Amino acid sequence: MQKQSKTVYTASEARDNLYAILKDASIGLQTYEVTQRGGSPIVIMSKEEFNGWQETLDIMSNPDEYKAILKSLREKKKVPLTTVMKKMGLKDADLI
Repeated sequence: MQKQSKTVYTASEARDNLYAILKDASIGLQTYEVTQRGGSPIVIMSKEEFNGWQETLDIMSNPDEYKAILKSLREKKKVPLTTVMKKMGLKDADLI
């Protein structure tokens, strides 16, 4: 598969590259914008990416869920990588 170099296409360009665009988008490699004369641009993305956006919108529109996320982020315990590596018995050379 040839990797697409553009992410914004005119409708005509998108038609000429449709199968490659659909393949890249369907496996999550890329999101594409297609412009059309006299119309609003559209976006082509994987269903998984779209579902992720929908879920994010759903969570962010629920004040209780949003507050819970903010609270958990503030309370998140941060542990230095060296501490994690030590507990797992890893050395720098193990990361390569």
